[in-house]
Amino acid sequence: MSELNPDPIAEAHQLSHDARHPGIELIPLALREVLAQQGVDLDIQTFVETPSTNDECFAAAARGTDKPLAVIANTQTNGRGRRGNRWEANPGQSVLLSLLLPGRDLSVETLSLAAGLAVAESVETLTGRNPELKWPNDVLIDDHKLAGVLIETRPNAPNPMLTDYVIGVGMNVMQTHKDFPSSLATRAISLNMICRKQWDITDVIAILLKNLDLWCNPLARGEEIVPLWRSRCHMLEKNIRVLCAGRIIEGTVADIDPLEGLIIRDHHGLSHACLASQTTVLRD
Repeated sequence: MSELNPDPIAEAHQLSHDARHPGIELIPLALREVLAQQGVDLDIQTFVETPSTNDECFAAAARGTDKPLAVIANTQTNGRGRRGNRWEANPGQSVLLSLLLPGRDLSVETLSLAAGLAVAESVETLTGRNPELKWPNDVLIDDHKLAGVLIETRPNAPNPMLTDYVIGVGMNVMQTHKDFPSSLATRAISLNMICRKQWDITDVIAILLKNLDLWCNPLARGEEIVPLWRSRCHMLEKNIRVLCAGRIIEGTVADIDPLEGLIIRDHHGLSHACLASQTTVLRD
């Protein structure tokens, strides 16, 4: 019996230089060992290419899995953000992962905040910077988008009274300015641009999954979520304009509520609750 490498992430990185898609084939073994050492128990699937890691999670749920599952891809052909927006990423430049929590009964709004916190804490660990959270799903450094979170749900097949939740995360890792389309070049940033170093995407994924498990499965730190999320959000008391359930609402951000979403106080003093699933923040 061979001795286990004490640093499987480093071994995966070392052995993957000749692979067509660096590291993707060795991610499952390395991650399972590292996450097991940290007490994180989940299944892992990897794809060199897939239409959507979120869709792969739902397909696994439909087959009846009852265990948390992480799906990781080198590239997506139909990756998506909120409200039908596409998540654009060249192969191997981004973290593209989804975490399935099957058969749960959770608040989508609370889960969205928890997932945002998990990603923000991961970025802080990786870079030493203090990222900002922009409701409902953006993680920012210096007002530039580094990562996004997408929460999707479907009824659980074995028990329709419960729900399958998928947390999709996209994070820019190795991009430079020239890798972003012109429409995003002034608003996007990557880990590479922040720290000026080569990143092992497997390392980034391991930290992300550890924090997602800590915060989201099963919201064990529930009482901490809202105050810690607020501490990273600079939107409070700022003017904002949103499209909510087909209506444009303008006013001041009064609060973030785990059940009601974004609370906007309009210019007449009226409060409006804007759920993440129904709301898009509009740019001027």
